[in-house]
Amino acid sequence: MSSRRTKQVAYGIFYLAVFGLVVWAVAAPFLRRAVPPAAPLVGQPVAVLGVNVFAASAGYDTFLAKVANPNPDLAAQYFDYSFNLYDASGTLITSFPGRSFLYGGEVKYLLLPNQAIPGAVATADLTVPTATIAWVATSTFGGVPALAVENVATRVGSSTAVAAGNLVDNDIDSFSDIVIIAVFKDAAGDPVGASQTEVDGIAPNQIEPFAVIYPALADIDPAATEVEAYAAR
Repeated sequence: MSSRRTKQVAYGIFYLAVFGLVVWAVAAPFLRRAVPPAAPLVGQPVAVLGVNVFAASAGYDTFLAKVANPNPDLAAQYFDYSFNLYDASGTLITSFPGRSFLYGGEVKYLLLPNQAIPGAVATADLTVPTATIAWVATSTFGGVPALAVENVATRVGSSTAVAAGNLVDNDIDSFSDIVIIAVFKDAAGDPVGASQTEVDGIAPNQIEPFAVIYPALADIDPAATEVEAYAAR
């Protein structure tokens, strides 16, 4: 091939490449807009199963709520909630906001311990705005960690009640900042107080001791204490 012919071919390829880039630059935004974004996942709202108020000390209360995710195939990567406190007339006294998460089908406690209250609390509720729930597939979020609490014993002394036991990691993953909540109950199984502690970290097959302390109450049934452990993957 002659030198002139070689140059013509090279120039032709170059101009074709430039032309292709120009066409792509013009068309790309339209092509991107033509692909609709995936619709956000929508699940049944987080269910509030109950709310309890415990007098911690003068001017301070502890709040306990039990919530459930009714969606086994969806996890709440995070959701916002608020403990709302009302006086005897039904007027809102104050609200305490928070954020948590729920695995698919999980039931868990939310605890707000020892909060200063500006007035007498007659009733309380917990609200979970549906718009704040970030739903994701359970298959991507992971299942409830296989954490177990064992050998739990509650001792009620003159000033404190202590629920102590062992946390066991039966999962294949390690966890950090594990929250352990103890719900102290009376002989009828009704909650009369609640408190929490944290275990800094635990590895598979590891056992870590814990102790949860609460002011002593005469109606605490040591055999009725419920202890739960929560951790994020």
